[in-house]
Amino acid sequence: LTFPFSHLSIELALNIIELAAIPDFYSTSPANPYACALALSRVSKAVRRATLPVMLHTVLLPRRRRVVKFVAALRIQSGFALANRPLFVDYATSIHRIMIGPCPDPPPSAPMASRFFRASSRESIDFSLLAPVLLSAPSLALDFQSALLLCDCLNWAWQHHGPGSGEDGVGMGASLQRSRSPLAHRPRFTLLGSAARWRPFTSTPEGSAFLASLSHLLILPKYMETQDLQQIEKTVTVRSRIIPRSVNSNSGIPWASLRSLQRLTVPL
Repeated sequence: LTFPFSHLSIELALNIIELAAIPDFYSTSPANPYACALALSRVSKAVRRATLPVMLHTVLLPRRRRVVKFVAALRIQSGFALANRPLFVDYATSIHRIMIGPCPDPPPSAPMASRFFRASSRESIDFSLLAPVLLSAPSLALDFQSALLLCDCLNWAWQHHGPGSGEDGVGMGASLQRSRSPLAHRPRFTLLGSAARWRPFTSTPEGSAFLASLSHLLILPKYMETQDLQQIEKTVTVRSRIIPRSVNSNSGIPWASLRSLQRLTVPL
Protein backbone atom coordinates (compact mmCIF):
# COMPACT_ATOMS: atom_id res chain seq x y z
CA LEU A 1 0.00 0.00 0.00
CA THR A 2 1.45 3.33 -1.05
CA PHE A 3 0.28 6.84 -0.30
CA PRO A 4 1.57 9.87 -2.26
CA PHE A 5 3.43 12.20 0.09
CA SER A 6 2.01 15.19 -1.77
CA HIS A 7 -1.51 14.20 -0.69
CA LEU A 8 -0.68 14.94 2.95
CA SER A 9 -1.54 18.24 4.53
CA ILE A 10 1.33 20.72 4.71
CA GLU A 11 1.36 20.60 8.51
CA LEU A 12 1.54 16.80 8.62
CA ALA A 13 4.19 16.68 5.90
CA LEU A 14 6.35 19.17 7.80
CA ASN A 15 5.99 17.16 11.01
CA ILE A 16 7.17 14.01 9.22
CA ILE A 17 10.13 15.82 7.66
CA GLU A 18 11.15 17.36 10.99
CA LEU A 19 10.96 14.02 12.81
CA ALA A 20 13.03 12.32 10.11
CA ALA A 21 15.62 15.11 10.22
CA ILE A 22 16.39 14.75 13.94
CA PRO A 23 20.01 13.50 14.24
CA ASP A 24 20.41 10.03 15.74
CA PHE A 25 23.06 10.46 18.44
CA TYR A 26 22.08 7.25 20.22
CA SER A 27 22.87 4.80 17.45
CA THR A 28 25.70 2.35 18.16
CA SER A 29 26.68 2.24 14.48
CA PRO A 30 29.49 4.49 13.19
CA ALA A 31 27.15 6.07 10.65
CA ASN A 32 26.87 9.83 10.40
CA PRO A 33 24.04 10.91 12.78
CA TYR A 34 23.13 13.66 10.30
CA ALA A 35 22.89 11.31 7.31
CA CYS A 36 19.08 11.30 7.07
CA ALA A 37 18.83 15.08 7.43
CA LEU A 38 21.51 15.62 4.78
CA ALA A 39 19.65 13.33 2.38
CA LEU A 40 16.40 15.20 2.98
CA SER A 41 18.08 18.56 2.39
CA ARG A 42 18.83 17.48 -1.19
CA VAL A 43 15.19 16.72 -2.06
CA SER A 44 14.04 20.29 -2.75
CA LYS A 45 14.44 23.84 -1.51
CA ALA A 46 11.23 23.60 0.50
CA VAL A 47 12.30 20.37 2.21
CA ARG A 48 15.74 21.86 2.83
CA ARG A 49 14.22 24.87 4.59
CA ALA A 50 12.27 22.54 6.88
CA THR A 51 15.21 20.19 7.48
CA LEU A 52 18.17 22.44 8.27
CA PRO A 53 16.83 24.13 11.45
CA VAL A 54 16.15 20.68 12.93
CA MET A 55 19.54 19.33 11.86
CA LEU A 56 21.38 22.37 13.22
CA HIS A 57 19.60 22.43 16.58
CA THR A 58 22.38 20.27 18.05
CA VAL A 59 25.83 20.36 16.42
CA LEU A 60 28.35 17.69 17.39
CA LEU A 61 31.99 18.24 16.38
CA PRO A 62 33.88 15.37 18.05
CA ARG A 63 37.14 15.72 16.15
CA ARG A 64 39.44 18.41 14.83
CA ARG A 65 38.62 17.80 11.18
CA ARG A 66 34.90 18.22 11.89
CA VAL A 67 35.61 21.71 13.21
CA VAL A 68 37.44 22.51 9.97
CA LYS A 69 34.51 21.28 7.88
CA PHE A 70 32.06 23.21 10.05
CA VAL A 71 33.95 26.45 9.44
CA ALA A 72 33.98 25.63 5.73
CA ALA A 73 30.17 25.36 5.85
CA LEU A 74 30.00 28.72 7.64
CA ARG A 75 32.14 30.27 4.92
CA ILE A 76 29.83 28.90 2.22
CA GLN A 77 26.81 30.32 4.05
CA SER A 78 28.58 33.67 4.24
CA GLY A 79 28.97 33.54 0.47
CA PHE A 80 25.28 32.72 0.09
CA ALA A 81 24.41 35.74 2.24
CA LEU A 82 26.64 38.10 0.22
CA ALA A 83 25.15 36.81 -3.03
CA ASN A 84 21.61 36.97 -1.59
CA ARG A 85 21.08 33.32 -2.40
CA PRO A 86 17.91 31.56 -1.16
CA LEU A 87 20.09 28.72 0.17
CA PHE A 88 21.39 30.92 2.98
CA VAL A 89 20.76 29.67 6.53
CA ASP A 90 21.65 31.67 9.64
CA TYR A 91 23.59 29.16 11.72
CA ALA A 92 23.85 31.52 14.71
CA THR A 93 20.09 31.58 15.24
CA SER A 94 19.53 27.92 14.31
CA ILE A 95 22.07 26.27 16.62
CA HIS A 96 20.92 25.78 20.21
CA ARG A 97 23.51 23.28 21.41
CA ILE A 98 27.06 22.74 20.21
CA MET A 99 29.68 20.29 21.45
CA ILE A 100 33.37 20.29 20.47
CA GLY A 101 35.63 17.37 21.27
CA PRO A 102 39.42 17.39 21.84
CA CYS A 103 41.13 20.02 19.72
CA PRO A 104 44.51 20.65 21.39
CA ASP A 105 45.74 23.13 18.79
CA PRO A 106 43.72 25.63 16.76
CA PRO A 107 42.71 23.91 13.49
CA PRO A 108 44.13 25.08 10.17
CA SER A 109 42.22 27.17 7.71
CA ALA A 110 39.06 25.51 6.43
CA PRO A 111 38.89 24.89 2.66
CA MET A 112 37.87 28.01 0.80
CA ALA A 113 34.75 28.12 -1.37
CA SER A 114 36.37 29.37 -4.56
CA ARG A 115 32.99 30.21 -6.07
CA PHE A 116 32.54 33.01 -3.55
CA PHE A 117 36.00 33.85 -2.24
CA ARG A 118 39.54 34.13 -3.43
CA ALA A 119 42.16 31.91 -1.80
CA SER A 120 43.45 33.24 1.50
CA SER A 121 47.01 33.09 2.75
CA ARG A 122 45.94 33.08 6.40
CA GLU A 123 46.98 29.93 8.21
CA SER A 124 44.70 30.41 11.20
CA ILE A 125 41.01 29.64 11.35
CA ASP A 126 38.56 32.42 10.45
CA PHE A 127 37.19 33.30 13.88
CA SER A 128 34.96 36.00 12.39
CA LEU A 129 32.86 33.06 11.15
CA LEU A 130 33.21 30.66 14.07
CA ALA A 131 33.08 33.00 17.08
CA PRO A 132 29.58 34.50 16.54
CA VAL A 133 28.08 31.02 16.09
CA LEU A 134 29.96 29.37 18.94
CA LEU A 135 29.30 32.13 21.46
CA SER A 136 25.64 32.57 20.50
CA ALA A 137 24.68 28.98 21.31
CA PRO A 138 22.52 28.78 24.47
CA SER A 139 24.29 25.54 25.42
CA LEU A 140 28.02 25.00 24.82
CA ALA A 141 29.99 21.84 25.61
CA LEU A 142 33.75 21.76 25.25
CA ASP A 143 36.60 19.38 25.93
CA PHE A 144 39.27 20.91 28.17
CA GLN A 145 41.74 20.29 25.33
CA SER A 146 39.74 22.74 23.18
CA ALA A 147 40.11 25.61 25.65
CA LEU A 148 42.46 27.52 23.36
CA LEU A 149 39.95 27.32 20.50
CA LEU A 150 37.28 28.92 22.68
CA CYS A 151 39.73 31.52 23.94
CA ASP A 152 40.54 32.54 20.37
CA CYS A 153 36.80 32.98 19.72
CA LEU A 154 36.51 35.07 22.88
CA ASN A 155 39.48 37.16 21.80
CA TRP A 156 37.83 37.91 18.45
CA ALA A 157 34.56 38.87 20.17
CA TRP A 158 36.46 41.05 22.66
CA GLN A 159 38.26 42.93 19.89
CA HIS A 160 35.00 43.60 18.04
CA HIS A 161 32.64 44.02 21.01
CA GLY A 162 35.01 44.93 23.79
CA PRO A 163 34.48 47.36 26.69
CA GLY A 164 33.95 51.00 26.00
CA SER A 165 36.07 53.86 27.17
CA GLY A 166 36.62 53.83 30.92
CA GLU A 167 35.44 50.25 31.37
CA ASP A 168 37.49 47.22 32.35
CA GLY A 169 36.96 43.53 31.74
CA VAL A 170 35.44 42.82 35.13
CA GLY A 171 32.98 45.71 35.28
CA MET A 172 31.70 45.62 31.74
CA GLY A 173 28.77 43.25 32.39
CA ALA A 174 26.08 45.93 32.21
CA SER A 175 27.28 47.35 28.90
CA LEU A 176 27.62 43.88 27.43
CA GLN A 177 24.05 43.06 28.38
CA ARG A 178 22.88 46.20 26.56
CA SER A 179 24.88 45.30 23.46
CA ARG A 180 24.55 42.51 20.92
CA SER A 181 27.98 41.18 21.77
CA PRO A 182 28.41 37.37 21.85
CA LEU A 183 30.07 37.91 25.23
CA ALA A 184 26.76 39.23 26.59
CA HIS A 185 25.25 35.77 26.23
CA ARG A 186 25.16 33.57 29.31
CA PRO A 187 25.22 29.98 28.07
CA ARG A 188 25.00 26.68 29.82
CA PHE A 189 28.61 25.61 29.74
CA THR A 190 29.82 22.00 29.92
CA LEU A 191 33.49 21.07 30.31
CA LEU A 192 34.61 17.54 29.45
CA GLY A 193 37.76 15.71 30.52
CA SER A 194 40.02 15.62 33.53
CA ALA A 195 42.90 17.91 32.55
CA ALA A 196 41.46 21.14 33.92
CA ARG A 197 42.79 24.13 31.99
CA TRP A 198 41.48 27.32 33.56
CA ARG A 199 44.56 29.44 32.91
CA PRO A 200 43.59 30.31 29.29
CA PHE A 201 40.38 31.85 30.66
CA THR A 202 41.64 33.55 33.81
CA SER A 203 44.74 35.08 32.18
CA THR A 204 42.83 37.29 29.72
CA PRO A 205 40.12 39.94 30.17
CA GLU A 206 37.88 38.27 27.61
CA GLY A 207 38.22 34.91 29.34
CA SER A 208 37.43 36.46 32.70
CA ALA A 209 34.37 38.19 31.24
CA PHE A 210 33.18 34.87 29.79
CA LEU A 211 33.54 33.09 33.14
CA ALA A 212 31.72 35.94 34.86
CA SER A 213 28.79 35.57 32.43
CA LEU A 214 28.16 31.85 33.03
CA SER A 215 24.98 30.90 34.87
CA HIS A 216 25.17 27.07 34.60
CA LEU A 217 28.34 24.98 34.67
CA LEU A 218 28.53 21.21 34.18
CA ILE A 219 31.85 19.40 34.68
CA LEU A 220 32.14 15.87 33.29
CA PRO A 221 35.47 14.18 34.13
CA LYS A 222 36.49 11.24 31.97
CA TYR A 223 36.79 9.02 35.03
CA MET A 224 35.97 9.13 38.71
CA GLU A 225 38.80 9.43 41.21
CA THR A 226 39.40 6.29 43.32
CA GLN A 227 38.93 8.25 46.54
CA ASP A 228 35.56 9.54 45.32
CA LEU A 229 34.39 6.03 44.46
CA GLN A 230 35.44 4.75 47.88
CA GLN A 231 33.57 7.60 49.55
CA ILE A 232 30.42 6.91 47.51
CA GLU A 233 30.48 3.25 48.53
CA LYS A 234 30.40 4.21 52.23
CA THR A 235 27.19 5.03 54.04
CA VAL A 236 26.43 8.67 53.42
CA THR A 237 24.65 10.63 56.12
CA VAL A 238 23.21 14.11 55.95
CA ARG A 239 26.35 15.56 57.52
CA SER A 240 28.68 13.52 55.31
CA ARG A 241 28.48 15.23 51.94
CA ILE A 242 30.47 14.00 48.98
CA ILE A 243 32.56 16.70 47.30
CA PRO A 244 34.25 15.19 44.20
CA ARG A 245 37.92 16.00 43.72
CA SER A 246 37.09 17.56 40.34
CA VAL A 247 35.32 20.44 42.13
CA ASN A 248 36.87 20.52 45.60
CA SER A 249 39.08 23.28 46.98
CA ASN A 250 42.15 21.81 45.26
CA SER A 251 40.56 21.48 41.80
CA GLY A 252 41.81 24.85 40.59
CA ILE A 253 38.35 26.10 39.60
CA PRO A 254 38.39 29.93 39.69
CA TRP A 255 35.31 30.32 41.85
CA ALA A 256 35.87 34.06 42.30
CA SER A 257 35.59 34.53 38.54
CA LEU A 258 32.24 32.72 38.30
CA ARG A 259 30.27 35.72 39.51
CA SER A 260 26.95 34.85 37.87
CA LEU A 261 27.04 31.10 38.50
CA GLN A 262 23.66 29.80 39.67
CA ARG A 263 24.10 26.06 39.30
CA LEU A 264 27.06 23.70 39.29
CA THR A 265 26.54 20.09 38.20
CA VAL A 266 29.05 17.26 38.58
CA PRO A 267 28.32 13.48 38.33
CA LEU A 268 28.75 11.14 41.28
